[in-house]
Amino acid sequence: MDAYLFDLDGTLVDSIGDIAECANLVRDSFGLAPLPETRIYTFIGEGSRHLVARALAGTIDGPTPDDATLDEAVRRWVALYETHMMKRTRLFPGIDAALRQLQGLKAIVTNKPGDSARQLCRRAQLDDFCPVIIGMGDVPERKPARDGIDAALARLEALNGGQKIERAVFVGDSPIDGGAAKSAGLPFVGVLWGLGTRAELESAGAIAIAERVEDLVGCCARALLASKPIKR
Repeated sequence: MDAYLFDLDGTLVDSIGDIAECANLVRDSFGLAPLPETRIYTFIGEGSRHLVARALAGTIDGPTPDDATLDEAVRRWVALYETHMMKRTRLFPGIDAALRQLQGLKAIVTNKPGDSARQLCRRAQLDDFCPVIIGMGDVPERKPARDGIDAALARLEALNGGQKIERAVFVGDSPIDGGAAKSAGLPFVGVLWGLGTRAELESAGAIAIAERVEDLVGCCARALLASKPIKR
């Protein structure tokens, strides 16, 4: 049995507009001026706490707020995102068709909080394709650790009567996704419509890189042929 595991933001959904708006609303609540979307885009990928800390600092490596301030800022972020997550967020064009074409089990492994990820996927109808959605809070360690991948594979197997998944690939848009795939021993397919550049995805070990959504099915097929039995 084969499986395809996907990152969410920047891979399946174009969510930067809503993420940036919420980040700037949090900044505004602390009396800070808004940041351009292009800068906030560089803060994404390591979970909401890192995103909010960087948004408050205004830079990816700025001074980190104290724990109490950051806790409150994250609380505000979560509340805002619950009501803003689908204002502008959409599937990348053609993603639904690509998911239909891929023959195998499918799941999502994201560093977005699990509850938020599942709500977004329900509203975007991604859960029609990916019945298993693993996010922050569902497993001990976020990507690039392998915890989310292991949990997703186990749940897919449980949903299919315990039948073992023999081959799987991981699809994502960032080096963090490549690191997660490497940690789990899975081939990594990079996509160029999200966060990472070709050079970054190649350095992260991508066995194939999809320049367009139309390339995704073929890239996944090539990666699957190169996959090895999963070790867990």
